[in-house]
Amino acid sequence: MNITPYMICTSIADKNFAEISSALNGVSFAEIRLDACNINEHEIRSLFATEGKVLVATCREGRYNKQERTQRLLAAIDAGASYVDIEAEADKDMHDAVAISAISNRCRLIVSHHDHEQTPDNHELCAIANHCLGLSADIVKIVTTAQCPEDNARILALYSEYPDLIAFAMGEKGKISRIACLYAGAPFTYAALNDSEPTACGQLSSERILTIGQLLGSI
Repeated sequence: MNITPYMICTSIADKNFAEISSALNGVSFAEIRLDACNINEHEIRSLFATEGKVLVATCREGRYNKQERTQRLLAAIDAGASYVDIEAEADKDMHDAVAISAISNRCRLIVSHHDHEQTPDNHELCAIANHCLGLSADIVKIVTTAQCPEDNARILALYSEYPDLIAFAMGEKGKISRIACLYAGAPFTYAALNDSEPTACGQLSSERILTIGQLLGSI
């Protein structure tokens, strides 16, 4: 299997409108972190209306309150986002508003769960996946943290149980899972814009993932 640019979602964060627009010139598939970029609702609509790009709208908890996060995601969906990512732990009212808008606008709903400490056991991982599916997920996204190499095998084992899944591990010891997940069945993986701008620990640049994919494809 050859890894293509449309199998790599480049995460963009900590940028203003002009910087995001410039970054999008070099990628075909990107996640725009609406919680971590200095852009207003008008600029969100302009970015997600960009033709020829596959874009994911994400707005994590922290910088904005629930209402602000919801409005930012709804603006992105309405403008043309291909995917919207909402946490499994999100407030029900927020989840329902985003899910209804996603269905109306033919935007695929990613329901995500992140564990920044560890990789749970198989039983708990399956419980998390089932919970996400119960929230009308088109794609379930489970991201854990690898404390040892064996954690990669445990998170990747989920692909034998669940279709429409993105699952990998963060951290230095989880790097391999960010590439292996594509061979296990993930529709795409996440990458940094470049080596100096990761949005999560252990995140590889899109260029590096393509290079590794080319090497694996030649074996």
